[in-house]
Amino acid sequence: LIDEQLDSAVANIFFAVDMLFQQGADGAPVASECIQYAVDCVTVVGEYVAQIGLKMKPEDFSRFRRFLTSHPVRKTDGPSGKYSSGIPVIDFLLAGESALAAYPNLEQELQYYPRYGQEHIITALGYARAGKSLSEISKSLGRPSVLEESLASLVGTVKLFRGMHYKGV
Repeated sequence: LIDEQLDSAVANIFFAVDMLFQQGADGAPVASECIQYAVDCVTVVGEYVAQIGLKMKPEDFSRFRRFLTSHPVRKTDGPSGKYSSGIPVIDFLLAGESALAAYPNLEQELQYYPRYGQEHIITALGYARAGKSLSEISKSLGRPSVLEESLASLVGTVKLFRGMHYKGV
């Protein structure tokens, strides 16, 4: 369910980037609607994370948390959102190449993402390296207010999600 919401957010952000890249400032209203839909999706993800990590009774979460740890013999990562492609893709499409610093081992770890996730990450990296991030496009268009408002909302929502995630786990 979480990946489904992130996939919807990613699809809408890709569409927004393409719209802006092709239509310039004329595409800002439609791109902003897509970004707002992505905000709604990331908000839902944050609510799920909060239910699991923050609203669940601590004793229940402690029983559940052991399934998220590494394998005791193989020392491999346990199931988690670490290899969910949605958040890095959103980071790259939002911030561009500056987001790369947050993923120093991405090239070595790419193989651990689901195949469709690998494709999204590679595509988003290509966009970022080509200057096709939302922040860079907005800057080149003179920062249209409708676009800047939706970008601020997305940035705030992603930060809120991260805060809930770190607090919950």
